Amino acid sequence: MARPLIVHSRALKEWLEGFFDLANEKRVERGMALYRRGSVWDYHVSKDGCRALVEGHNEHYYQVDVLWGSLPKLKKEGVYLPYPIHDLRADCTCPDSEAFCKHIIAVVIYWIIDKDKRLLEKTPAANIIDKKTQFAMHAYQEKINAFRRLSGQKLPSFTRFHHKSLITAPDIHNSIQKMSHEVMRWAKNKT
Repeated sequence: MARPLIVHSRALKEWLEGFFDLANEKRVERGMALYRRGSVWDYHVSKDGCRALVEGHNEHYYQVDVLWGSLPKLKKEGVYLPYPIHDLRADCTCPDSEAFCKHIIAVVIYWIIDKDKRLLEKTPAANIIDKKTQFAMHAYQEKINAFRRLSGQKLPSFTRFHHKSLITAPDIHNSIQKMSHEVMRWAKNKT
């Protein structure tokens, strides 16, 4: 079984499921496969519909037009969708005689996913964060605050550093010693 499509908007997801109900199940699976393979090219959308080229077998391209211009638009969750779905007009240059071939289905999926992405870009992030994510973010913030409290109470570990305990090559020993003294002086001035 193919992995499900991820559509964040409930309205778009329900519309797409309604569209899938009108199509042949095998063609829906093949349309999803075409979409996932990236076979939808030269995609354009307007207020009246969308148009794209879909790559088929042997690098053959099919022109797909999905038109909803004359259909009334149903507004759901701030999204306008053509309704009723069964009155959607779609044409493809492939030889398939079904009303919704796999190429048309791939383009409709592309349209819905594109619409979903655009909707997500407009949606404030706070509205789409689920409870688990909110809990994890809160727990993370608590840990950060605890770290800040503790780090303000204790001196950093480098202030307890003893340069004489290091075994180094003689040629860099003096440089390390100078750097160590500078760091220690800086740390004492900070406290």
